[in-house]
Amino acid sequence: KQYLIEIAMPGLNKKDIHLSINEGYVYLNYESANTNKKTIWNQSFNRRIKLPNDANESKIDAQLKDGILKISIQKDLLVSNKRTIEIK
Repeated sequence: KQYLIEIAMPGLNKKDIHLSINEGYVYLNYESANTNKKTIWNQSFNRRIKLPNDANESKIDAQLKDGILKISIQKDLLVSNKRTIEIK
């Protein structure tokens, strides 16, 4: 029914993390606001994740809890029901 992406992001604040969707990709951006702190995430980074063909882009949720970012992507059931027909 859904895809689940989990990314470890210990010590990060959700206000510093930006998620967006564009042309079949989820973009994850982090901008470091704390330049004086010595943490594992003291620099900014960007990630791009390709969505599966049957992903429903209008039904994507994200939650940051206990240092784990969870991105839940619902499947589009109409696309999921496609199948290949064997030619005999």
